[in-house]
Amino acid sequence: MGRYTLKAFSLLQNFCNNFDLSAGTGLNQAWLKEGLHPKGNLVTVKKHKKLLQGAHSFFEEVDRIEFLNLDASEWIENNKEAHFNLIFTDTWAGKFTDLETVLEMVKPNHFLFNRKLKLPSPFHWSGYYK
Repeated sequence: MGRYTLKAFSLLQNFCNNFDLSAGTGLNQAWLKEGLHPKGNLVTVKKHKKLLQGAHSFFEEVDRIEFLNLDASEWIENNKEAHFNLIFTDTWAGKFTDLETVLEMVKPNHFLFNRKLKLPSPFHWSGYYK
């Protein structure tokens, strides 16, 4: 992660409601947790149970991180009315599939952090001007 990523994560101190879509073993959650607002929470969804268990093992004492073993696309579809200050996507769902829905889940004037995604320019989505 570069310096811009670390600066983006420092913004978390102002955010209470965060959502992580990732397929890894806990590194993203570690960064997100470090910057998490004292009253903030983090929901993280992983499809692969072994990866989820590995990530969760690092945060067993942290009650502000909710680990869900679900298909991210299904979770997005079932929770598309939820809104978050920051959504971090580092898996297929939310990065390539379900992108429009995920963008609608970002609160106005807040952030979607999508690793390695190149959006066409100019890029607009329906919720952008709310």
